Amino acid sequence: MKLSEYYLHLEDDVTTIEGYIKVMRNFIISQKNRWTCLEFSELGMIAKLYRTHDLEALAKMVALFYEEQPADVTFLNFNPQMLQFSRIIRKPTLFQHIGRTSSLKGKTMLAEDRFFMGNFHKELKGDNPPAKVLTSLKVHSGYLPENAYNAGFGYFWSESSPQKNDYFRVKFKKPQSIQRIIVKSGIDRFPKDKFYNAGLEISSEVNKTNDCINYKLIGKFLNGTVDVRNATYPSNSIKTHCIQIRVLRPQKFWVIIQEISVFLWH
Repeated sequence: MKLSEYYLHLEDDVTTIEGYIKVMRNFIISQKNRWTCLEFSELGMIAKLYRTHDLEALAKMVALFYEEQPADVTFLNFNPQMLQFSRIIRKPTLFQHIGRTSSLKGKTMLAEDRFFMGNFHKELKGDNPPAKVLTSLKVHSGYLPENAYNAGFGYFWSESSPQKNDYFRVKFKKPQSIQRIIVKSGIDRFPKDKFYNAGLEISSEVNKTNDCINYKLIGKFLNGTVDVRNATYPSNSIKTHCIQIRVLRPQKFWVIIQEISVFLWH
């Protein structure tokens, strides 16, 4: 009897983040290409999601090879048999292994998921009105640009070193009167992956194709953070269409944007 559309394989010695079900659902919805397995932990048999109709084939493969190799290896070998030739891991991951006792006699299990950021949460949580987020930086798999702007769990991580005039742009669906903008880059685990020479700009004009133009520099990053107050005033009829981070000089480190918080005049 079919009990559900999806099956999530977990172990009993894990911890997770608040609201993980919603995060998983959104990740499933975001997948545009064919997939057999979505992973919410990089480790072993933890947090592997399958469609229920594939379970019988997976079970047969595990039964066939259980004396030849560990089941977690079989899990990974199953995917290419189903024409998924690369792993699809949601990053940051959502589950962390906390157990230390191995099923193998005399062995201690110390494996931890390097992509798990369960203690990482947005601190400021601004108003952040609906917007489209764009960047010229190469995106590290799973660390999407919108992660930096959304109020939920996650952050943006580039997979390239920022070069002069690279940008990270937030384009509001409706122009806004902004009281304060705060951008934080870098995190404790990767403190060097931050903006070193970058500025925060705003635009109040768009061209015929509705692209923001004539950006104005309103602040520069200091130790990976920029905090600008009174970007626009409530009495000003000219409102902000876009804000953007623009790289002023090349840097050798990748960049993490952990949070962009936009506070509006109310």
